Amino acid sequence: MSVVLKNSAVVAAGADAQGPRAIVVSDVAEVDPPTTPEGTAIGQIEVGRLDRSAGFVMISISQVRAAMDAAGVMWARTTLRGSSCRVTDGNGAMEPRPSGGPTVDPGPLSAVPEAIGGADAGTVRGAIGARLAALYGVAGEDLRVAFDSPDEAFLSQAVTSGAGDRRVDVQPSSGGASARTPVNVFIYEGDRLTQTRLVGTRALVNRTVVTARAPVTRGQAIAEEMVEVGRQWLPPNARLSVTLEEAVGQVAARPIAAGAIVTTADVTAPVVCKRGDIVWVHVLSGGMSVKAKARAMAQARDGERVQLKLDGSDRTFTARMSGPGRAVMLTDDGTDQSSIPPTSSPASDGTDAAGVGDAVGRTGADPSIRTLGGRVGSRRDR
Repeated sequence: MSVVLKNSAVVAAGADAQGPRAIVVSDVAEVDPPTTPEGTAIGQIEVGRLDRSAGFVMISISQVRAAMDAAGVMWARTTLRGSSCRVTDGNGAMEPRPSGGPTVDPGPLSAVPEAIGGADAGTVRGAIGARLAALYGVAGEDLRVAFDSPDEAFLSQAVTSGAGDRRVDVQPSSGGASARTPVNVFIYEGDRLTQTRLVGTRALVNRTVVTARAPVTRGQAIAEEMVEVGRQWLPPNARLSVTLEEAVGQVAARPIAAGAIVTTADVTAPVVCKRGDIVWVHVLSGGMSVKAKARAMAQARDGERVQLKLDGSDRTFTARMSGPGRAVMLTDDGTDQSSIPPTSSPASDGTDAAGVGDAVGRTGADPSIRTLGGRVGSRRDR
């Protein structure tokens, strides 16, 4: 039996209800399975009460656990997860009341997202726009927002009052992972909470994107003339585009349609060596370097580490591919190579730099170091 708390819930107190409304587990949580006798019994456990004069109540997981404990729930067969649930009175839309009773009016979102301009500065609408811009990490001019149409009067209120004791607190109820973000607005007059409203919003943000000028087939190398940079209005949760530098020189990991935004999932580094290819390895140690030819033991892409072996030696080592037919190995950076992600064909070498140098000396891959005892870094770069 699984019980998972919802982030929020709306319950109807009934048109004639005057007293607090009982809140049960099924109001604030998903019970699975819900229709078994045990699931039905758990769903009917009372965990709190909603007073219509307050408008909402927070039910914490500790409250739910305590109520289930009191009801004798068998925890050996039941799991409880979640944090808390905001329960709102859904008995129709309520107008703001001078007595301070909070209101909730989620309503449908039918408006087109629009810019929040200078005329909105100093209003609740402007405060919400500023908070959403910070949430999505964009400038105010790069944000368009659609609000619930019934909220117009509420949104047009000033964030300050003549007495100077008004404060407006805007709290998005999600982390910005969706284009539609409910926002909780709390308005205080001095030390009193006078109004609350849950406002539905839908946002678009203006981002720099890279798009394909023409269709790109899978495996095709991407050249600069194949893509273009522009600006587009997108939902905040749209996949981020790669930069022009990140696209050019890569290959398409899947087909890309003309006009489509190029994302990180669309491109991958090109294959720069295949199993059995000869690779020039640059072995670096301080201000010294050695170049030697080695044979790749696996296919690798640019930037990946690959297992290599010098001809005439049974020992293997790893180096990072840096362009077609070229790899670099550092021996003095203190890096634990085992912690660096390998290529799709994992390498396991255990070879130290001296062993690589000895093999280079034996095979004569670079004649200028053949008589220098095979030590890595025996010849300075010229």
